[in-house]
Amino acid sequence: MACSTSPHDAPEFLQTSGQSVGRILKNPMFRASLPQLKLGVTLSSPLGAWLQKNLGVPFVTLTHPTQTHGSGFSEAAFLANKKNGSSR
Repeated sequence: MACSTSPHDAPEFLQTSGQSVGRILKNPMFRASLPQLKLGVTLSSPLGAWLQKNLGVPFVTLTHPTQTHGSGFSEAAFLANKKNGSSR
C-alpha cells in the first residue's frame, strides 16, 4: 500500500514526506507488485484518473469532506466581541 497526499505533478521540493507519487512509482518493490494490483484507491479524482491512465488499473476515489459548515468569519462580530481586545 502506498499513500501520497500530493498531486502527481507537484514539484519535488514540496513533497517532503518521501511518499511522493513519483518516488512511489519509481520504487522497485512497488514496480514489482504492479502485476498483483487489481484496484487502487485515492482521495483525489484527478490523481486517480492520472494513476489509472498511467498504470492501467482501475482506481476509485474516496472523497473526504473538506467544506466547513456555519457562517464563517464575520468582521463585524469579531469587532463587537469585547474579548478580542479591539478598541473600535
